Amino acid sequence: MDQTDSEYLLEDKVTNVKVRELTGMPTLEHIIRERRIRWAGHIWRMPNDALARTALNWIPAGCKRKPGWPHMDWIQTVKQDIARADVKWDDAPQLATDRAAWRTLTAQCIDGAGGSKV
Repeated sequence: MDQTDSEYLLEDKVTNVKVRELTGMPTLEHIIRERRIRWAGHIWRMPNDALARTALNWIPAGCKRKPGWPHMDWIQTVKQDIARADVKWDDAPQLATDRAAWRTLTAQCIDGAGGSKV
């Protein structure tokens, strides 16, 4: 008996989790975390007077977040990502100057997901 599109059985369904296990692909959360950490390393390797590095530490004077806006900014998110990799925030800029060590750190974000870096 041939199955048509409307006759698929529940046993025929394959979950996203199962597909990721079979293919070795990491979750989107792990991919985004790895890219955030990689971008932070790129900024930390820039000269101190580079615009991106200056903007990284800039805090507007006399401003506060409006109601309904996200409570966390990009820096706070990266701090969480770095902490998950068991690296202290103050040590991260120095670690970023060693590209091999930084690549290892960013790869841990993917490897911790059970997938492989693509």
